[in-house]
Amino acid sequence: MIYLDYAATSPMSEIALDALMKASREFYANPAAGHKLGKAMQAQLEKCRQCFNDIFSVGEKGTVVFTGSATEANNQILHQFIKGQGTIHLSRADHPSIANTASWFRPERMRFYQQAGGTFSPAEILAEIENCDVAVMCLVNNTSGIRQNVEDMARLIKEANPQAWVHIDAVQGFMKVDCDYTCPWVDSWSLAAHKIGGPKGVGALVLKNTKNIKSFLKGGGQEGGLRSSTVPLPAIYSFTAQVEDLRATSQALIKEADKKSDFLKNFLNQQKGIEVLFDGQNKSPFIISILTKGVSSDIVMRHLGEKEVMVSTSSACSSRVKGDSAVLTAMKLDSSLHKNLLRISFGYQTPLSELETFCEVFADVWEDLSFLL
Repeated sequence: MIYLDYAATSPMSEIALDALMKASREFYANPAAGHKLGKAMQAQLEKCRQCFNDIFSVGEKGTVVFTGSATEANNQILHQFIKGQGTIHLSRADHPSIANTASWFRPERMRFYQQAGGTFSPAEILAEIENCDVAVMCLVNNTSGIRQNVEDMARLIKEANPQAWVHIDAVQGFMKVDCDYTCPWVDSWSLAAHKIGGPKGVGALVLKNTKNIKSFLKGGGQEGGLRSSTVPLPAIYSFTAQVEDLRATSQALIKEADKKSDFLKNFLNQQKGIEVLFDGQNKSPFIISILTKGVSSDIVMRHLGEKEVMVSTSSACSSRVKGDSAVLTAMKLDSSLHKNLLRISFGYQTPLSELETFCEVFADVWEDLSFLL
């Protein structure tokens, strides 16, 4: 099988899997327990937290809260502002855990900025920013793969309104694109382990300042009172092991991914009826979206699947939504083309040989479907 849906989730790396097995055997006690073993688990948990503190330069006023997912982290941040009076700035092109929370807020508070061609407009985000409670941006869009300049945008927001909270969903970009994670104008970041080869069921909310932040889940007051639930130390340990490995290797792996991406795009650009979207923009090399003109991408996906090649037609979190894509509408892609979008996404672990095989299979499938063109 050739798996090219890493933007939905990635298989666990050997490093993460070994760490998960080790921790599951050895780190089974509850870190909140008062006995000697529980305290040892808490110490191990803090070692994991320190890894992320170092990457994001989290000071004494902040912390890293380990969550069950990035969806939970995004929800926790946005939930803080339900009772506010200011505006909420976000994009319908963002992940559903951001865009769909709009239903929490009064319509007059919402400010949706568009992402024509996949990139956001600073002017739209900054409109009425003086009244903003929270502005949310994605580091990398999960459909287009475009890497947004969130660092500069955060600076502009803070210069116009120092009180506005700036939150970055870094799920698709963390350890996959160059980014200044120490950016002083960003208040919080959300991460997900399973997007980078770690286990499912664990994420992180990086907070530069915990003032006025309340727990989204009520219960035992774990994670410094910011996230109630038994802490899944084995999953966190595995997540941390994967991050520590990528800290040492990601720059070289990103350069290698650039070459793999160029190889795929060169092949796809030679196929009649195929258009590579958002090419030439600042993108994550790991995500390539194309239009299968004249043929529904669902048909192409099914035919590829029959040959054991897995790609997707949308974000997995939006795959059950019928009708026009809110993401593609926000990117100003004509609605008549929504049914033709196919997303190919690979990971660090994907060898070039698999991409070469994908090209051979895709060429055969596309030729078989050419009668539809």
